[in-house]
Amino acid sequence: MKELTLNPGENVMFKLEGDVYGAGANPITQAIAKIQRQILKILGTTLKATLVVTNQRVIIYQEKKICYVIPADRQLEVLMPSSIRAVGYSRATQCGFFPYFAFFYDSITERRLFPIEGGTDDQLNNYVQQFYNAINASPQASL
Repeated sequence: MKELTLNPGENVMFKLEGDVYGAGANPITQAIAKIQRQILKILGTTLKATLVVTNQRVIIYQEKKICYVIPADRQLEVLMPSSIRAVGYSRATQCGFFPYFAFFYDSITERRLFPIEGGTDDQLNNYVQQFYNAINASPQASL
């Protein structure tokens, strides 16, 4: 995320890296996703998704690198904190086991989901509270 330049007076309040390979609560799809991740890693492909909340904006940054260092794809999306309508998390399980957590927020135009690898209820509650506090600390926030 070296390409992200903060504006003058802008401070990072919350940062979360999502599991790009999130495969749901089903253990079979989780196993397939882990295998896919390892194969891509061996071939030198990395995928990263990062959610950053500053005191001025909400930034979603996604990056794909191939051959270990060559940037192949980069996306940057910026939302104003006042456009965020809801924040929360979801937890799904398969047969009461294998929990799958995802952090989400709703904005005026979209719903964004960030799967969390190895999450817990306490951890996700903490993420929700940090995100909410960061949005409320923004000067133009109206959550």
